[in-house]
Amino acid sequence: MIRRAVLIAGLFLWPLLGAWVGHGSGPELARINNVVAIARRNGNGNRIVQIQAAEITNRFTAGTTIFGAWCGLVVALQIAAVLSRRAPHHYEVDPILCTTCGRCWTRCPVERKRVKRAGAPS
Repeated sequence: MIRRAVLIAGLFLWPLLGAWVGHGSGPELARINNVVAIARRNGNGNRIVQIQAAEITNRFTAGTTIFGAWCGLVVALQIAAVLSRRAPHHYEVDPILCTTCGRCWTRCPVERKRVKRAGAPS
C-alpha cells in the first residue's frame, strides 16, 4: 500500500521537479542564440533586438519547461518499472507437488542438473 502511494506520488513529483529545473535553465540556455547573446552584451542599446531576445528567451523557457517535465516523467516511469513486482520468469519445481510425470522434463531444473552431470546434451 505504501509502495503504491510512493510510486503514484513519484509519478507526479518527478515531472514537476523536471519542469521546475527546465524552467530555471531556460534563460541560461537561451544565451546559445546569437540575438540573445548580442542583446545581453549591448544592454539596453537597441529596442528591437531586446524585444526579439525577450521572445526567444520566452520560447526557450517554455521549451525547456516541457522538456524537463518529459525527462521527469521518463525518470518516474523508469523508477516505477524497477520497483514494480513481477512474477518470476524461470521455472521452479514444487517438490511436494512434483509427481515426476515427465511433462515438464525439458524444463525441470533437477533433470537439467542430472543431464549436465551425466555429460549428455540437454
